[in-house]
Amino acid sequence: AAEVGASLDVPVRPGFYFSIGAVSRRYAGEAGYDPLYQSLFGVGVRIPLLHDRGFRLWDLDRLRLLADYDRALSGCLAERQQLRHEVELAVVNLCESAALCGITRQATGRAETLLADTRNLVEHQAIAEYQVLPAQMEVDLGKADELAAQQAFEVARYRLQELLAGREVPGVEEIGSDWVAAAARLELRRGLDVASCCRDRGGYLELLHERLRTELSVRYETEQRRGDLSLSLAGTLQGEDGDWPLVAHNHLSAQTAGGHVMLVYRRTLGWRAENSRIGQHESRIREIGAGLQRFELELSRELLGSTALFDLARQQFEQASRAAESARRSLDAEKERFQLGESRSRDVLDAQNDFTRAVRQQTAAAAGVLRAWADHRFAAGYPEDPVIHDGMVPAGNRARP
Repeated sequence: AAEVGASLDVPVRPGFYFSIGAVSRRYAGEAGYDPLYQSLFGVGVRIPLLHDRGFRLWDLDRLRLLADYDRALSGCLAERQQLRHEVELAVVNLCESAALCGITRQATGRAETLLADTRNLVEHQAIAEYQVLPAQMEVDLGKADELAAQQAFEVARYRLQELLAGREVPGVEEIGSDWVAAAARLELRRGLDVASCCRDRGGYLELLHERLRTELSVRYETEQRRGDLSLSLAGTLQGEDGDWPLVAHNHLSAQTAGGHVMLVYRRTLGWRAENSRIGQHESRIREIGAGLQRFELELSRELLGSTALFDLARQQFEQASRAAESARRSLDAEKERFQLGESRSRDVLDAQNDFTRAVRQQTAAAAGVLRAWADHRFAAGYPEDPVIHDGMVPAGNRARP
C-alpha cells in the first residue's frame, strides 16, 4: 500500500485546537483482489484540560518575550542616563579648566604689570634692583602654569568631544564665567523617595524585568511538568473506489461516517530536565533579589552623599568668595604701598598669589557644587527630563502575569 495525507491544527481561543485532515491510500491488488483506493476525511476538536490549558504555554512565552523587550529597553535607558551623567561631569571639568586658564593668565598679567612697575621704580632709583628678580621669576612660573592649564583644558576638551561622538565643543574663549554664578544659585530637590528614584533608574528596571522574565520561566517549566489531560472529539468520513482517490463511495461497507469521543491522559516520568531548569531559575531569582537590595542601598548612599557634598561645596564656595574679596582688597592695598615705596615686590607677589589661590578655590568650589548636583540628578534618574525618558520607559505591567 501507498499513502499520502495532510492535516491542519488551528488553535482557537479560549483554548482548544480545531483539526481537519485527509488521507488517501492505494492498496495494490493481490491474488483474487482488485486494486483499491481508500480515502478518509476527518474534523476534530481537542481541548487541553491540564497541561497548556487555555494556551498557558503560549501566553507565558509571549510574556517572557515582552519582559525581554522591556529589559532591553531598560538597559538602553540605563546607558542614556550613564552617558548623560558622564557628559555633565565632562562639561563641568571643561568649564573649570577654562576658568583656571583665565585665572592663570590674569595672574601672569598681574605679575608682568608688577615687573614693569618694579623696573620703572628701579630706573628712578626708588627701590633696589634685586626686587626685579622675584617679579621676573613669578612671570616665568606664571607662563609655565599657563601651559599646564592649557594642557588640562585640552584634555578635558578631548574627553567631552569623545563622549559627544566627535562633535565640536567650545574653546577657552567661548566659555564665560557666568557658570560660576549659576552654580551658586542651584538648589537640590530634598526628601526624594528612594523607591521612586529606583523606578526612574534604568539599571534598577533592567533587574526588575530580568526577575520577571525568570519568574515567568519558572511558571513555564512548572506548566511543562503537568500531566496532559485532553478531551478529543472527532468525526470521520471514509470511502473506497477502485479507480479514483479522494472519494466517499461505500465500496466495502455501507457505513461511511464515524466518530469518537476520548479522554486522553499522558504524563512523562521523572521531569529531571524541568526540575533542573526550575532550580536554576529560582537561584537566579534570589541572586537578582540581592542585586535589587544592593542597588537600593547604593542609591540611598548616592542620594545622601551627593546632598552632603552639595551642601559642603556651597559652604566652601561662600567661604572662598569672601576670601577672594578680602584677598583682592589686600592686593590693592599692597600695590598702593609698593607704589609709595613702603613695601617690597615680594610682598605684592605674595598678595597676588593669595588672591589667585582664593579665586582658584572659589572656582573649584563652584565646580564641586555642579558635580554634586549632577551626581544627585543621576542618582534620582532624571525624572523631570523628557529627553532621557521619552520612549525609553518600559511598559512594565504589560508583561506582568
